[in-house]
Amino acid sequence: MLFLDTSFLSATDISYWRYLLKFALRQLSIDQKVQEGARIPLDEKEEFVFISSSQVLSRHLLTSYKHIYISPQQLPQCIDLYLYQQLLTEKNNEDFNAVDVVAWLQTLTPAIHHVSLLSSVFSADAYLPSFLENITELTGYDNCEHFLIRPGSPGLEHPMLVKHVRNHPGAIYINLKDDPGLYQVWNIGVRLATAPYLSNANLDDRRAPSHLTRLCNTLDEHPDVALASSRLQTTYQPNLPWTSAANCSQMFANVQGGRFTAANLMTHTGNGIRPQNLPHCMPVWRRRLHADYGEFDEKNFGPSADWEFWLRAGAQGESFYFLPEFLGLYLKNHESYWHRQDKSKQEHFDRKILQKYTEVLHYKNQPFHQPLAMDIALAQRLLSAHNYGSGICWLLRSLKRACHYGPATQKLLATLCQNFLGCSSFGWGSLLSQWNGKSEGLLSFMVNLTHNFGGSVDKPLYRVFDFAFIDWYEMTGNREWLLLRALLARLTKRKFLEAVLLKTIFEKEARWFWHHWQTIYRFTVPLKEMTSLLGCMSEVTQTDPEHARNIRLHFFPDYRSSNSYLELLYHSMVKQGGRVQAISTSTNLEALCPIPDKKNILHIHWIQAIFKDSTLDELNKRADNFLAQLLQLQQKGFSLYWTVHNRLSHDGQDSNFEFEFRKRLAAAVDRIYLHHPLALELLEWLDHRKKVYLVEHGPYATPTIIDQEPRISRKIIGLDPQKFVLCHLGLIREYKGLRQTLPVILGSLPLRNNVQVVVAGRIVGPSLQKWLRKQRHPGLLMKEERLSQTELDHFMHAADFGFLSYRDILTSGSLFHWFSSGRPVIAPAKGTIPAYVVDGWNGFLYTDESDLSDILMRATALSVEAKKQMGINARTVAKRIKWEFFC
Repeated sequence: MLFLDTSFLSATDISYWRYLLKFALRQLSIDQKVQEGARIPLDEKEEFVFISSSQVLSRHLLTSYKHIYISPQQLPQCIDLYLYQQLLTEKNNEDFNAVDVVAWLQTLTPAIHHVSLLSSVFSADAYLPSFLENITELTGYDNCEHFLIRPGSPGLEHPMLVKHVRNHPGAIYINLKDDPGLYQVWNIGVRLATAPYLSNANLDDRRAPSHLTRLCNTLDEHPDVALASSRLQTTYQPNLPWTSAANCSQMFANVQGGRFTAANLMTHTGNGIRPQNLPHCMPVWRRRLHADYGEFDEKNFGPSADWEFWLRAGAQGESFYFLPEFLGLYLKNHESYWHRQDKSKQEHFDRKILQKYTEVLHYKNQPFHQPLAMDIALAQRLLSAHNYGSGICWLLRSLKRACHYGPATQKLLATLCQNFLGCSSFGWGSLLSQWNGKSEGLLSFMVNLTHNFGGSVDKPLYRVFDFAFIDWYEMTGNREWLLLRALLARLTKRKFLEAVLLKTIFEKEARWFWHHWQTIYRFTVPLKEMTSLLGCMSEVTQTDPEHARNIRLHFFPDYRSSNSYLELLYHSMVKQGGRVQAISTSTNLEALCPIPDKKNILHIHWIQAIFKDSTLDELNKRADNFLAQLLQLQQKGFSLYWTVHNRLSHDGQDSNFEFEFRKRLAAAVDRIYLHHPLALELLEWLDHRKKVYLVEHGPYATPTIIDQEPRISRKIIGLDPQKFVLCHLGLIREYKGLRQTLPVILGSLPLRNNVQVVVAGRIVGPSLQKWLRKQRHPGLLMKEERLSQTELDHFMHAADFGFLSYRDILTSGSLFHWFSSGRPVIAPAKGTIPAYVVDGWNGFLYTDESDLSDILMRATALSVEAKKQMGINARTVAKRIKWEFFC
């Protein structure tokens, strides 16, 4: 039962709360009623949750507890992220007639907590008032999610907790009938948390106001660090205020700041190895650690369960960070949880932990596993508690390990899959074998899995994965999990939810969206459909043949002799009866005359042709003359179109001049074409967005030899059929950046004798030609001449990967040529390339020359099957794009 205390609410506020609660119950498939009234009493002998705001009314609480008391003082203002995103779809729901919430929806924001605090409130009468005073002085406390869990306490904490929750919207009072133990209380808080960071807040310790801010900032600054802690001061005086702690004794005063590992969690003394729990009593750690390494285990490790957990994470490669600042005050109390344990029992637990981890840390390459039965039990506990983010991770991890176990284990896991994932067998063997079992590889695995589902996702399975994706987004902050949630919504025909998710991500950062969208969607949705959904670019729809026959289009300049791009671009229009004619030079523009009763168009492409062979002094004159010609053509009745191929010309003489010229040209033309919407975010000189239209770059002709064995092409060229072949093909110019990248690749070849690098094509410029001829290496094959189409096909077919190298680029035609030939690429993350290359799926992206060697290592380490699949994926991209130019 949900109880809504209406004592402090207006009639309008009550209506919004009523709607929100009913909506939440419906969305979470919870069969409960909402009881309303003033000052609803709380029974301390019963299990309940007490909150005072919508910002902590999470899906985790709603699915975990039957009795939730809400005593708000205002209408809902921020709500659980899952519920927020679901609620936004109501605006598009034709059946929505409950209440008019449009204005209210516009004021709502998602509840985003940076850190969740975990407090066990047991026999805390002496400490609670001082603790609450200290905790509320923390910077940003009201934006924290604070779980105050009272586990069957005999104390008189109840009224203080109620008062605190009423005054602090981020506080959550959970009353339990029984005491499961301190660490189990922490585990409960971990399962309920929605923040990416966690910290235990012990009632007898005190913190500096900046404690959470400093440690959370440390984790923000070091994304590969699992936990942050600091130096402490100590006292024997209970409830000593932080402001009075300056002269207290110091703990870890001699420990240097910086990173540390599991080895630093032990110290060598004259009596042997002893514990050194540097995180100690108030660290901040990442919530995803529990998805990777489980929960605190008080049953097996007693009051040292936290130390054991840090060792468990550190033994599997996690690192930690220590701040050399005094940010906490630790109470040395012989009656505390840690010190009231029997000393011999405490030493027993410590010896047990040391025995377990000393060997693991000594043999660093030794695999570390908990017993499989523990993994399965944990998966079951988490999934039963609707903690699907971590639960699904542990179930998949158990399935991955279970292939080496007997039928009884297989049957148990099949039952779990049936109960929580909706089917008993998924046939996930090949996918699981590619997963490293850790959270950093989970996204790629889940993307593959989601695509394998297709449209056959039933409701229970959908709920598990939908919750899991948003859990993982909250844990990591990686928006790709929200993109995956959008894909899942598409596959299950939830079009309104998909639109809400995609628009939210796109509006936050368009450039990020286009860099990562295909990482999740894998080219299953046409680009034009996506731009239409987002409303980010104008489109020209296909016209009928009669309209096409009315078109008279002239294009400038004429580069058909060196590139099939122009013929491919206009092919569909010509096929429908449109007339297309080339203009070779800007001088010929003066002779153009419009044909009466026809749609006359001048389509401009590469503007460097205007300034070819000009001196610096001639640039402005040529620019003015060209723009004047365009104005005259407009006055004659021509429409002016411009396809932007580059941010700036590759061989431009004056970048400042060209920047200004492009702005003037963009202002003059009637329509601007871009090959991808990502270009909108990259062209800083482009101010006229309403003129911009999308025309996606299409594929090149599929080589006739695409189904032929690559070894045949290698034999023709003279390449070793067993080696890994990396090819850079086509016209070789300075802007392609081989001066920077080729030495890096050749420098890594001595370590990889199985690699052959091929550079083939006509070299432009004597300086570059001279430099390339000096790059002699046994692993380098150079062919310094223009390749015929047959030669180009054989070189591409012989390659394992195409290699792209650019100093600067907007759209790469070579990329689409490689994909059309069914070959993955190694390419720079520049221009619109990241919109098409999905790292590890149809190629690899490098950010600069410094990581090229690592990329090459990744590529050469691939199995034959993996390289073949990447080639298939590259060809899939080419099949799903097409040339469409409409006027």
